[in-house]
Amino acid sequence: MPMKIWTDASKTHLCYVFETDEMAIAPIAGDVPVNQAEYIALTVALRDCLQRGIKNIEIYTDSQVLAYQLTGRYKCRAPNLRPLRSECYQLLSLFERWSITWTKREDNKAGVLLERLGARA
Repeated sequence: MPMKIWTDASKTHLCYVFETDEMAIAPIAGDVPVNQAEYIALTVALRDCLQRGIKNIEIYTDSQVLAYQLTGRYKCRAPNLRPLRSECYQLLSLFERWSITWTKREDNKAGVLLERLGARA
């Protein structure tokens, strides 16, 4: 059975929420573009999943760029995103199964949490 996880980021914070309602929120250092922050949030979440021994995940994000670049629907043309995308692929290769789905912002548990905390910019 896959573990569902929602990820989101703003220019200042990253967040991910497991279907068990466990969550993590952390500040992002420096001035980071939002798409880069979205990738950072996912890499942190993937590392956490691997540390927990989770091998089958369903990722939900409200970032079309993130979801569609990782599924191959969009090309990754931004030089600042290419190393992060490669890191995500390396981490994802350690899972037995994974999927990533774009979802509306209001359906993204991590995004809703960031908004409630006022950390969404």
